[in-house]
Amino acid sequence: MKLSATARLFLSLLIFLCSAPVVAQQTPSRQELQRLYEVTSDLEFQLALEKYVRDRFLEYSEFRLPQERYLIQLMRLVNREMARRLKNPKKSRQKYFQELEQMLQEIESLKGRLKASGIRELDSFVEELQKRIERTIRAGEIDFKKKKVFEDALQMLYVAEEMVRLDMSKAPQSENLANRIVQSKEKLLNAFGEVNVSAPAAGKQVTVYDLFEAWRQTQAVKFQTRLNDVRLVRLNLLKTATPNQILGMFRDELEAAINHFNQYNYEVAEQLFDDLIKVYPNWGIKNLDDVYFYRAEAAFALNQLQRAEHFYKEALEAYPASEFLPRIYARLVQVSYALQNYQQAADYGGRYRSIATPDDPLYYDTVFLEALAHRAMDNVNQVVDLLLNLPRGNPYYHLAQYIIGNMYARNQLYADAENVYLSLTEDGSTPPVVVIRSYYKLGILKYEEGNYPEALRYLKQIPENYGHYDKVLNALAWTSFQLAQSSEVEPKDYSDAYWYARRLVDNYPESPFVLEATSLMAYISQLVDFPADAIAMYRDVYGAKIAKKQTDEFLAEKQRIRQLYLQAQDLQEKAFQHNNKKAYLEASNLIDRLDEELFRLEMSESAPVGAGLLQEIAELTRQINELERLRKKAELEKDREAMARIDSLKLRLAVVLDRIPTGLLEKTRFINYFDRYPFSYQISKEKNLYQTLVQRRAEAKQEMSRIDASLADLERELQSARRAGNFALVAKLERQKSDLEALRNKFDAFLAESYQLDVDADPYPEFDKWADIGAFGVINVHFEEKRKAENRLKKIAQLLDKLNEDLGQRKKSIEDKIKKIDAEIRFMTMRVRMEERRRRRAEREREFREQFFDTRPGEVEEQE
Repeated sequence: MKLSATARLFLSLLIFLCSAPVVAQQTPSRQELQRLYEVTSDLEFQLALEKYVRDRFLEYSEFRLPQERYLIQLMRLVNREMARRLKNPKKSRQKYFQELEQMLQEIESLKGRLKASGIRELDSFVEELQKRIERTIRAGEIDFKKKKVFEDALQMLYVAEEMVRLDMSKAPQSENLANRIVQSKEKLLNAFGEVNVSAPAAGKQVTVYDLFEAWRQTQAVKFQTRLNDVRLVRLNLLKTATPNQILGMFRDELEAAINHFNQYNYEVAEQLFDDLIKVYPNWGIKNLDDVYFYRAEAAFALNQLQRAEHFYKEALEAYPASEFLPRIYARLVQVSYALQNYQQAADYGGRYRSIATPDDPLYYDTVFLEALAHRAMDNVNQVVDLLLNLPRGNPYYHLAQYIIGNMYARNQLYADAENVYLSLTEDGSTPPVVVIRSYYKLGILKYEEGNYPEALRYLKQIPENYGHYDKVLNALAWTSFQLAQSSEVEPKDYSDAYWYARRLVDNYPESPFVLEATSLMAYISQLVDFPADAIAMYRDVYGAKIAKKQTDEFLAEKQRIRQLYLQAQDLQEKAFQHNNKKAYLEASNLIDRLDEELFRLEMSESAPVGAGLLQEIAELTRQINELERLRKKAELEKDREAMARIDSLKLRLAVVLDRIPTGLLEKTRFINYFDRYPFSYQISKEKNLYQTLVQRRAEAKQEMSRIDASLADLERELQSARRAGNFALVAKLERQKSDLEALRNKFDAFLAESYQLDVDADPYPEFDKWADIGAFGVINVHFEEKRKAENRLKKIAQLLDKLNEDLGQRKKSIEDKIKKIDAEIRFMTMRVRMEERRRRRAEREREFREQFFDTRPGEVEEQE
């Protein structure tokens, strides 16, 4: 039973601790701890290195598998052809092994004669050669390359014997003979798929990674050697073949390629098709347009779209009048559209229509795709012209009609667009999704025309199980609002609009239309004189913008940490490759910290406890505290009714708090800061994904350009090496070229997949607009309240002025009355005084008469 890496590490530590000297009741010394740390670090490094090498081995094996299948298929083809040409295979086999036995006899006879020379290297080579021949005979393998090497080695032994006989190689250091032995031994090793691995540098410790690299290089050399051998054998077969035999070999390989293609082994099929193109035209085989086409088809099936496009263009250049020409143009339209080269797709679509007929199975599919390319470029007229040609029975007919309606609406041909949408809704064969979208478009058209009852009628026919019902609710809310606004009945009824908007917010919290719906509810609250609710909703709308900014910063930080994580992994791999334990430990520690930070960030995105819940708890607590304050005030005023109502509210709020799971906040380690504004998070996430995707595409294109430049340089070096006859360098360069082409294919497939992802550069362009409306709405409500307060103050002032005026008039009237009364009082006083005076005068006269005439002396006294 194999132990896991962790178990082996624990067992090693246990062995180390048990073997270390232990002193009872004594603390380990600093040296012991340092030794324990070194042993632990070394074990950890070795285990990690083994895992790294195992992963690289699996990756390499997966990479080599299609190439090995291709080689095996070539071997089968060559063996089949050789079996055809051999009249008596059994006799040829016997002859092959008889010749090997004859070689052994010759070597045995040479062995004794050469031993007398005393050249140790020569004796060792003779023993090695003899063992190799015996191993080949025992294995029962027929390999003419090995036989040729054996013959060359035997010939070298005869030459060595002659040199010894002529007394030219008595000195063991004879350079001529030593070089011959080394060269012959290298050929012998190469024949058995073995290579001499250079010794490691002095002082460098060999690791399992070094062994893996040596093995990988050996496997690559073995593969290239076998491939070259098979190609060489096939070349010899072609040189000695008749035209019919060449045609038979071509048909065999073509049949094999087609079989692999039909069995979805596209990588092997592509290599076989490519091999057919490169080899057989030199031997008189013509009309390979089908091979060119299916080679491109294999690359297309592998999703290597740029490579497929290159192959399709090669087919066009080689066979401009091929019967596959319509299919090639149809594929080029697909490839160009998938790579978002819309103008190129439209151009290829035009060429396709110029040579294809409607009877072609791909005709209407290609026309539809060309129309989509024109739609992406806003070429409205071309879109309509192309889609109008689709017949009614075509699978794309109803979708094409829907797109035509959209194009009419975009050109403000509302009557034509309405007729198209109505015909789709009335046609019983229209797919349900197209019917639903047509109803939605009809509702929007009627809304734009101001016919709100008709708009509502169309929108209400859309079922609620529609996948994008959030935008339908948004349209219903605004239509109901405009209908209420246009009504002459006072007060206006906005209840339907508010209800639709509330349903959208409650049922689709991640919808981008939440901002619009919330803004609409806030405006309705403002109109019906609920300013507090309006301000709260407007603030919620503007808060989405702040939350989006925070989310953008969060995702940018997460992306930065991921980049650091990848860089740390690169450092760790370099540490493995250079056997640097210290660098590995530093990189591993950094990876652990970054991994923990990434885990924390990812968990915060999906944690059950979020900012919304915390805010709700805080709000409930605040309300309970406020109710407690009001209850104390009610107790002082002895208001029993108010106290009862406060207790009821507190009980209901406490019940809400009790529904929150006990200990939820204590148990959780992460807080989700995005649950309150999930739509902001989704928009930020999609935009971040798009930006990352654009960056990755640019990096992939840059790497592909570098690989293309390297391949061009390799091709020039290959040509030079072939001219110079340096076949060892040719084999090395071909391996490098194969590896670079495989790497470029990976980048090609990644680029194609990146274009197939449904990611929008700006998923909701009006986000900032509605978020800013939230801030404007708060200000507007405050100004509206201020204006209303000013109007109330103005009315009060006017009332006071009128009261003052009335009081002034009354004061004036009273003053006039007072003046009249005063005048009358003065007049009456004057009259009283005059009467008094007259009375006094009369009294004085009476007294005078009485005194003057009755008592004379009195008169004298009075005078005195």
